[in-house]
Amino acid sequence: MTSSLLRTVLGLLVALSASQAAAQTVPVYGDITDATTGKPVAARLYLRGDTDGKWHFPKSVPPFGSAVRYEKRSGFNTNATEYHTTLSAHQWVVELPPGGYTAVVERQG
Repeated sequence: MTSSLLRTVLGLLVALSASQAAAQTVPVYGDITDATTGKPVAARLYLRGDTDGKWHFPKSVPPFGSAVRYEKRSGFNTNATEYHTTLSAHQWVVELPPGGYTAVVERQG
């Protein structure tokens, strides 16, 4: 994962404007691109609310794209969890209430 790839995603999340702050949720659109080539890439996106700790799962915008939701909790240690969405190299959208979020992008290769 490169820092510019993460900055791209975080920049999209910060795009929640003050005029939309009164709304319950707002759609946030994004895509993940390779920092060197600028081409869209498939990746995992971990997206968690800073205040409530709630996980959020984006969906693919085009019908031919994919967004696979992954939610696992260990049976032995309930504190051991993994929540993310594996996204194809297409635009995605997630409905978010106004607030702060932490996003981590993970990509092999």
